[in-house]
Amino acid sequence: MAVGEQLQKKSKQWVLDLVVLIICPYRHWFVTYEKKFRGNVCMGNDVPCKFLSIGSAEIKMHDGVVRILTEVHHVLELKKNLVFVGAMDLEGFSCCVEGGVMQIRGNKKFVVM
Repeated sequence: MAVGEQLQKKSKQWVLDLVVLIICPYRHWFVTYEKKFRGNVCMGNDVPCKFLSIGSAEIKMHDGVVRILTEVHHVLELKKNLVFVGAMDLEGFSCCVEGGVMQIRGNKKFVVM
């Protein structure tokens, strides 16, 4: 009951998200997988979820091209995959949003996502 009450409370605090993670709940998408407990991530509803491992995962683009993302954290409790744009920036990619379409571009300005 205390947890339910806590989740219903509104906060006047602002959260500045500087997370640079890529998170995926699907174990079978990983091409490399290093089991280790890496900590917790606190979801929007204040529920902590454990990182189970870190590795590389495959993602299929809309055009059928398969890309490999590295430093992907496996979080089983998630319902969706998350790629934080800050993680792509640290890897040298740039983000461009125009006309409602977001593109992630590589160092030679070609579109990778």
